[in-house]
Amino acid sequence: MTGLWDLNVETARKRQTWWWWFWLFFIDGGKDPRQMMVLWSTKNCKRIRVDDMWWTREKGIVKRKDGLDFDGMAASWFFDGKRMYDPNTLVRNDFRTETDGRNGSLVPQIEDGHDHLFTHIDGKYRVRVAKKGYALDATMTPDGPLGDHDYRDNVGKGKYGFDILRMKRLPFTGSLEHKGKMEDITGTAYFQKVMVNAPAPPWFWGAVHIKDGSYLQYFMPHVGLPMFRRFLTERSIFNRGLHPAVKNIEYYHAANGKSYKIKNLKVKRRIVDGHPEFTVSANDGDVEMDFVLRTYARACWRFRQPLLGPLATVLYYNEYPSHLIDYNFRDGDERWTFDDVGGGVGNVEHSWGLLF
Repeated sequence: MTGLWDLNVETARKRQTWWWWFWLFFIDGGKDPRQMMVLWSTKNCKRIRVDDMWWTREKGIVKRKDGLDFDGMAASWFFDGKRMYDPNTLVRNDFRTETDGRNGSLVPQIEDGHDHLFTHIDGKYRVRVAKKGYALDATMTPDGPLGDHDYRDNVGKGKYGFDILRMKRLPFTGSLEHKGKMEDITGTAYFQKVMVNAPAPPWFWGAVHIKDGSYLQYFMPHVGLPMFRRFLTERSIFNRGLHPAVKNIEYYHAANGKSYKIKNLKVKRRIVDGHPEFTVSANDGDVEMDFVLRTYARACWRFRQPLLGPLATVLYYNEYPSHLIDYNFRDGDERWTFDDVGGGVGNVEHSWGLLF
C-alpha cells in the first residue's frame, strides 16, 4: 500500500485503475444533520464523463522524490439541512502532492476561483473547499484508535481488488460560509484513500458515527442484474438477483473498546417517503448485529467511460446522508440496543451499473 501522498502506478491496469482521496464531514446539529463530501480523483483511462463534464487525461502520473504531479478532478457535494447541492464543486485540475515523510499536502495547481486543499501538518489534518459564496475550512485532530491509519492491501479476489487507507472517525472544528452567513462548526469526519484495480461493479456501503463514540461500516460489492441498471430512478426491476463478492460489517464498540468483523452480511432496501431505507444484519458465531439506516437526501454521480465507438460503460454512484434509527448488537450474553447507543448519523452508498 502506498502512503497518504503517493499513488501505486506500478500495478495499474489500463481503463480500470482508479485512485481517490475522499472525506465525509458530519456537521453537528439540526434535525437532518448537514453533511459534505470532498473528493480528489484520477483514473487510468483516456476519457471519462462525470455528470455533464468530460475529463480527458492530459498527462500521466509523474513521481518526484517528495511527491506527485498528476491531472484529475476535484468534486464535492453539500447538504445544508434542507437542500442538497449536487455537485457543489466539480472541476478538472492539475494537482501536486508534497511530503517530507511527516507532513504533506495535496494542492490544486490551476487558479480558477476555487480551492480544494488537503494538508497534514504537525499531526493535524486540514481540508478547505471554497468557491464564490461558499467555503468549508475544517481541521481534524486524531483522537483514539479510530483516528489511526488503517491499511488494507489487495482486498478482493485473484488479480482484481483494491487497496485502502482509512481514518474512521476524526473530530473536527472549523468554519462554514454559506448563503452569506459565516459560522463556526464542529463534527466528526471520515477519510479514505483508495486504489481500485478492477472494474467498478455495483456495491452497498455505509459508514456510521454513533453517538456513544462507536464506528460502524459495512461493504457488499456484487455482480448480477444491478450491473444492467441504466436509470436514475430509485425503483427498478434490476435491483435484485445480486451475488456478493465481499460481505462484512466492521464495528468498533465504544462501550467495551473491542473491534469486530462480522460476516454473513445481508442488506435489504425499501423506499420510505421517497428515500431509501437500508436494513443491515450480520452474524458470526456468538456475535450478531442488525440496524436500520433511513436516508434523508441524495447525491448521484453518473460516470460514463467510452468503450467502442458510441458504446460506453456506465456507473451510477449514489450517496445518501442517513440517520441510524434502529440498532441491536449481541456479543455472547451481552446485549446493547438503540437506547444504549443513542442513535447516530451516517452516509450510505448504493451504486449500480458497471464501469471498466
